[in-house]
Amino acid sequence: MFRVAVIRDLEIMTMADTDPAGEIRGKTLLFMGMGLAHYHNPLLNRMQRDLGVRIVNVVSARGPGHVLPGVYQTDHGIEFEVVRLLDFNFSPRYHTFRGLGKVIRRWRPAIIVCTDYYFGTFLFNVPAIVAAWRAGARLIMKSIPYGVQMFDERLANLRARYPGWRMWVLPNGLAGLVILAGNRLLYRRADAHVVYVDAGHDLYRSYGVPSERIFTIYNSPDTDMLLDVAAKIRGLPPILPPHERRVIHVGRLVPEKRVDLLLKVIRSLRGRFSDIELVIVGDGPERGRLEQLSQELGLASCVRFVGAVHDPEMLGRYFLASTVYVLAGRGGLAINDAMCFGKAVVCSIYEGVEKDLVEEGRNGYIFRPEDEADCAEKVARILADAELAKRMGERSQEIIKTRMNIQMLVGRYATAFRYVLGLR
Repeated sequence: MFRVAVIRDLEIMTMADTDPAGEIRGKTLLFMGMGLAHYHNPLLNRMQRDLGVRIVNVVSARGPGHVLPGVYQTDHGIEFEVVRLLDFNFSPRYHTFRGLGKVIRRWRPAIIVCTDYYFGTFLFNVPAIVAAWRAGARLIMKSIPYGVQMFDERLANLRARYPGWRMWVLPNGLAGLVILAGNRLLYRRADAHVVYVDAGHDLYRSYGVPSERIFTIYNSPDTDMLLDVAAKIRGLPPILPPHERRVIHVGRLVPEKRVDLLLKVIRSLRGRFSDIELVIVGDGPERGRLEQLSQELGLASCVRFVGAVHDPEMLGRYFLASTVYVLAGRGGLAINDAMCFGKAVVCSIYEGVEKDLVEEGRNGYIFRPEDEADCAEKVARILADAELAKRMGERSQEIIKTRMNIQMLVGRYATAFRYVLGLR
């Protein structure tokens, strides 16, 4: 049984409220805060195709919106609806979109998936709140709980900074309490949370969110596409001369990626591997400083700055020309990319997603954060043993094929969707 809503000559078909078959096919899902990132678009395309839902993606009309600097955004190849709205702030901490209430009234989504950056919408944006309520929309907050403190830890810090009565009467102490209470209310406002890492369960439980509302989805690029590309390009001529001691970094050139630390690692390894090379694929505000640093470290002859590469085949050819992928700082989907192309991985733990991808000693190594010597030692193990590098690369691809892939990600989202809709 279906109901049909006609809005401005647009016919939208959705499933009836009661759905004993547990199907979500035909539902409209509205996403907010993800932008048009090149790695996120394939997920929404795949979700729309595999789940049979209609995807509407609300993005900032001002430009990149709340997407990290240097993240490539594109509308090429998208299959879902895109709505561009002006974003604005209620306060430095709470952000939303103008006209969002009208969009919700038009599309009447069954589910709204919103990043934590914009989730304050559902405390302060009255037109959007009313429209979502009238549509019967369920709210899902999506987050990478990196750098967010536990409730008790934040409260203890406030008490230490403003002891006794000071926390209740001093402006900064009282403001801290209001913000903390607002976060608690906000997190509990969600019908479900989808988080990239298991640590999100403890975090949001500390704010009073029931455990059953928290779903770990992990994260993944379009692994099917990347694995197909990897198979396709293996017969192509190498993009760089063959070399057994070539390290590759892929990612935005921003401070949190710690490419400066990686350059120092390469310098420390030159004594052992005189022919070591580093290929840096990516661009960003740090590029000039990093190029200068490579000169100062005497690495000009062994470091190659390629620039940004977004074409999967070209990117894959750089991976295939290298031995080990190293991420010296905060993580990203480049780890998954490297594994799709059969590379050993050396990285550290920042966001927490890394430990779900890297099996210590099997497809790579995890080094102590900010520890140049530990990173160098683990990179050296791989560069010194071609058979080890090969086995690790094979295990990386196996992990992608069997568990950390696009099918897993869509399936975990679907589990959260069924939960908030009361379906099993």
